Amino acid sequence: MKHKKRVTKHKINPRKVNSTAVNKKHQVFWATLGILFLLTFISVIFFSPGPLVTGNAAIQTVAFMKAGTDLHFEVKVDGLKEMTVTFSEDVKNIVITTEEVSNVNWPFAGKIYSMFKVSSVDEDKISQAKLVLKLKETDLQNRGLSKEAVTLYYQGQPLKTTLINEEEGYVTYYATCSGIGEFLIGKEVTSANAVEETPVVTTTAVVEPSSETGQLPLTGKASGEKGSSLWETISGWFN
Repeated sequence: MKHKKRVTKHKINPRKVNSTAVNKKHQVFWATLGILFLLTFISVIFFSPGPLVTGNAAIQTVAFMKAGTDLHFEVKVDGLKEMTVTFSEDVKNIVITTEEVSNVNWPFAGKIYSMFKVSSVDEDKISQAKLVLKLKETDLQNRGLSKEAVTLYYQGQPLKTTLINEEEGYVTYYATCSGIGEFLIGKEVTSANAVEETPVVTTTAVVEPSSETGQLPLTGKASGEKGSSLWETISGWFN
């Protein structure tokens, strides 16, 4: 008599299979996203040309903008509060970087509040930039700047910088320019406004005896005119 072997069949739970597959998909998605973010960060840090980054920076990304439209965004990089740029052409996947820098590529003699650079690989497609500055009054005083003298410089040229508001210890300014690039907030000192007062020196002429006669020159009368002496006057009384 033969015994039949019992075969135990394990039932597969479809819920567990689906859950495992979903988890793997999530892991792949997040891993891919992390790699993309890391590559973007590395490319911005190491492949952005320009002066040394000193700490403060802001990155603005745009998926698509049509020609003639404006993009407004907040920056808050050492004096620059917000910015609006106008595009002259259609742009896709544009990145605008604003960073504080330690120097600019033009000579400047004067008092400096801050320096920053706004850059993009598509900067030739930006036809105008409007900038709003917000400066702390105590910082202006510490740098020897009066609020009326503050000027924004773009690529070495001064811009018309308008004081538009004073509130709670801050001064707000507005300026426009024809694109993006290097900026400096401060006040240039030129030879015209740095002239010091020249002291007035008073000199007195010294009269020396003539080398021929050894006598002082006559004063009050011409040297060839005869004059009566005291003895001639006295002797005239007895004549």
